[in-house]
Amino acid sequence: MSDRREPTETQYIPWWKIIVWTLLFQIAWSWRVFEPVLLNGELVGPDDFLRFHQIENWMNGQAWYDQTVYRMFPPDGADIHWSRLVDVPVASITWFFNLFAPYELAMRIATIVWPTALMVATVLVLVAICDRLIRDSNRLLVMLFAVLCASSVVEFAPGRIDHHNVQILLFTLVMLGMVMRPEAKGDILIGASIPVSISVGLDSAPLFVPILAYLGYEWANGKDEGGTGLRRVATTMVVASLIMYGFNLPPDRWSEAHCDAYSLFYLTALVLVALDFLVLSSIAGILSRFPGNPMLVRLFVGGVLALISVGILLWFFPHCANGPLSGVSDELNQRWLVNVHEAKSLANSLRATPAGWLDIVGYMIVMLAVATFVVAKRAKGSPQLVVAYFILLICTVGIFYQVRVMRTGIYSVVPFCVIFAMMSWSWLRQRFADKQIVAMAIQVIVCVVLISATWTTASTKLFASRLENALTLAQRDDDSVEAVIDNEPVAKIKRRNKTQCQSAADYDLLKAQERGLVLSDLNHGTPILVHTDHSVVAGPYHRNGKAILDVVGFLASDEVRAKEIIDRNNVNYIAFCKGNVLAPENEDDVRVSIGWRILNDDLPDWLEKLSTGEDDRVALVRVLRTGD
Repeated sequence: MSDRREPTETQYIPWWKIIVWTLLFQIAWSWRVFEPVLLNGELVGPDDFLRFHQIENWMNGQAWYDQTVYRMFPPDGADIHWSRLVDVPVASITWFFNLFAPYELAMRIATIVWPTALMVATVLVLVAICDRLIRDSNRLLVMLFAVLCASSVVEFAPGRIDHHNVQILLFTLVMLGMVMRPEAKGDILIGASIPVSISVGLDSAPLFVPILAYLGYEWANGKDEGGTGLRRVATTMVVASLIMYGFNLPPDRWSEAHCDAYSLFYLTALVLVALDFLVLSSIAGILSRFPGNPMLVRLFVGGVLALISVGILLWFFPHCANGPLSGVSDELNQRWLVNVHEAKSLANSLRATPAGWLDIVGYMIVMLAVATFVVAKRAKGSPQLVVAYFILLICTVGIFYQVRVMRTGIYSVVPFCVIFAMMSWSWLRQRFADKQIVAMAIQVIVCVVLISATWTTASTKLFASRLENALTLAQRDDDSVEAVIDNEPVAKIKRRNKTQCQSAADYDLLKAQERGLVLSDLNHGTPILVHTDHSVVAGPYHRNGKAILDVVGFLASDEVRAKEIIDRNNVNYIAFCKGNVLAPENEDDVRVSIGWRILNDDLPDWLEKLSTGEDDRVALVRVLRTGD
């Protein structure tokens, strides 16, 4: 991006300075995290470990289109529906650093470089959006509000190589395209970004539906009179959709129609939207001859086409009528999925984590009020500001549908935070012309209130007692671990997460055992894949429902039921993170469960305890069979 703007009253800040300041923030914020990632391979969560494992598999020769994780739920392997596209940049960065460093270290460096690059790119896109909306936009202020979006900044943390950060960047690109319209590059950006985003994952799909509808609304009210913008969006969308289809699926699977991943269902939906846009843009002249209000006529025709498209989708793909997780069984939903935070509605999430009343509901309502004030004062002559307000509105509503919309939708508040802060400073300078220190102090307070992280910090303090997990069976005060490289201790470092088992050192004992199949708690199956050569029964991936039910049921089962699960899966070891095992609600059930018995060394005669140290975070036992 070039810096061609003429200097104005506000000191112009070039792009390179924004990049430098963003990198400095990442270094300052993540300084203590670099060591655990580099020296002990502590990534953020199970999805990051699985992505790491899949990238390794691909770099070691697994086919591009083969996403099966063969060391999970063997012998068939786990069916994983992720796109390979996100693997490419991480693998490329790994290849580059492998020229100078050992392969394992190069991979870990890539898990730091990639999310950092995505954070920088996201900030730059938000700066570009604010440049379009605000004359003399304060770019440093944009960066400040962007990097302190507390609900989403973790998505750019070192070790975060899952696809959610890519989704955030793509959504901000759609926002940029919306405020760039009616320029051709805005339409092209929208038409390209939406299919790419859906091909990577479905996080933002619920938000794209009203955004596309808004494009039709703009055509109906005469802002895109001849439909030129609709044609550009439609053409780009079809081309991008077909290209992404080829990247994600081999020809022999083009007829697949999955609801939880980019497939024929989503390709059809995108093509139908594009066809609707092309039809509307083609009949604009004909519709102008109809009597009555031109806008209502256009809205009616557009609505009819939309209903026809929805009808076609329901006719040919009825199994997707209930959304991406339509294929999940009732049993899997009741015993597992309802407890997965990111799959919950806001109402269900608030019951589990009431802190969300402040840092999610409270913050978004206040920001919507701020945005309403800004639009009332500044919307005249700025249709792009109205578009930005619409995006904030649908993001706020989307959070009630599914709480994970927050990590993407939170960035829609940034332009309004910047505008309101600049408006308040302008007013304060006039109001306190002779008391600039007072004006600056009040302005600092205004900015602090606008920052998302302030609300998150406040909610954490206010709901601290409620945030404690009363069902955790084990805690450890020691939060340090010894890092080992090439079988040599190199340092004693602080853990990234005090209650989780994500360090390579946590699995040293398991790694030393003869290779076998491990039954672990769901969230730590993927770290075992990365840190050892063992296979695991399952991870938290819904297509593998039978394996998930076995793992969920095992730790809470009595001895007889637990033995059945072990024998059916031919399990060799049981390894679970002590700080991540949840007890059943009924205390009597807890004390007879195999999980409780393992933690308290009350083992049946078919189990042998291997972890003997009090400080072992991973409870490890061996399954004994006849002849052992």
